[in-house]
Amino acid sequence: MNGDGAEFENKYRHWKPKWVDMLNRRSTLKSWDDVVHTQAAALRHAQRRLLPVVPFTYQLPKCVGMPNTNNKIEGTFTDLEKNLNNHSGMSKENRKQSISVFFGIG
Repeated sequence: MNGDGAEFENKYRHWKPKWVDMLNRRSTLKSWDDVVHTQAAALRHAQRRLLPVVPFTYQLPKCVGMPNTNNKIEGTFTDLEKNLNNHSGMSKENRKQSISVFFGIG
């Protein structure tokens, strides 16, 4: 694959019509709530949500080195929140100053 998503998108667009009959097939079994479900419900769910996010499934050349998750920023905010909660009696001004020092801008 070339990494820009175009090849993946093209293959996906060819895959979908090939399997459309299987994706639309309904089960003859009803669930406890008398709803007829598709046999491949999880696959249908995944394939319908896949194409809108194709550009985000590739590491674009301009984004090389950028983390592909938000774990680091989430961890940073968790540390900040813990720090502020440990000092919950601070005034608003002191909280602002503490946040500035935490991020190294004050």
